[in-house]
Amino acid sequence: MRRKAQGAIEYLFMIAAALVIILIVVRQLRNKGKSAGSSADLSAKQSKVEMIAQKYNSTDPNWWSNHVDDYNKCIKEGNITACNNIISEYPND
Repeated sequence: MRRKAQGAIEYLFMIAAALVIILIVVRQLRNKGKSAGSSADLSAKQSKVEMIAQKYNSTDPNWWSNHVDDYNKCIKEGNITACNNIISEYPND
């Protein structure tokens, strides 16, 4: 024969387990949201770098030789610091 208190404790453990699962799901969704935001930021910066590269590569012959490493890191490797290096030199573009 089971006691009533024993059944109540089992329900408490099930509720606690459900809360832990909910907490894990919420945390995972938050992390995905942050990574999506940083991905969008990188894409915007890469677009800006592409526009800068097109403008200055055709008007300034030394542009490419001075920025080829940062350009490749930004566009091909997704290095946001390299994107910022180029953008900071041409803030009005």
